[in-house]
Amino acid sequence: MFSRFSTGMERAHVLNSLRSSIGARLPASWLLSHPVQSRLALSMTSADPSQRPSCAEIVGDLLEEKLWVKPSFEQMEELVSMQHRQLKDLQREVEALKRERGKWTG
Repeated sequence: MFSRFSTGMERAHVLNSLRSSIGARLPASWLLSHPVQSRLALSMTSADPSQRPSCAEIVGDLLEEKLWVKPSFEQMEELVSMQHRQLKDLQREVEALKRERGKWTG
């Protein structure tokens, strides 16, 4: 998120307000200091799924407002490479868990 919570209760209150059936709300200070992010957060948590923005709309808004910089080709390559490494690590972890499970069930 674009703001840090000072307590767990504050976090719970804000997130519950976003999910409110009466209408999503955010703290006034957020609306003033982060109008674009607030608008996006409110639209993304709409109770009506047809009112939620698509991923392309979200990225478009962030790019338009210069809140997100499109990564370079090199940065994208590094991100993909990092995700491949993470995937391989997770696959090894799954295999280890399967072997461990086999010891207990077999």
